[in-house]
Amino acid sequence: MAAGDWIRVATRAQIVQAQGLGVRVGDRRVALHVYRDRVYAVQDQCPHRGAPLAAGCVGEDGFLACFDHGWEYDLATGRGRGGWEGCLEQFACREEDGAVLVQEKEPREDWPEDWFPPPPTFDDDDD
Repeated sequence: MAAGDWIRVATRAQIVQAQGLGVRVGDRRVALHVYRDRVYAVQDQCPHRGAPLAAGCVGEDGFLACFDHGWEYDLATGRGRGGWEGCLEQFACREEDGAVLVQEKEPREDWPEDWFPPPPTFDDDDD
């Protein structure tokens, strides 16, 4: 396998609407989730505390909620609720003849193990 290759990681039937599926693509753990009948592939590790995002659930608004502390990420953009950018690494994903394929990326050597994004900001509704 090499960067840019499309890797068959699951069948579409394995990914249930309300549940995610954790897979490995090269050196990365990837969470697959379905929202509005489309499969999304994002990193399978919450930047907040490292919990597996495959165990999270997707809300009606397309945000993936981490089961551990409830941090939420937009499946379409990777941004966390509150607008901070680039929180979740996203992967190109497609379906072909009932199979789910994810595009492999270059190995990540540039991120330290303890890297975390800045915490989210929330609007104060008590004004």
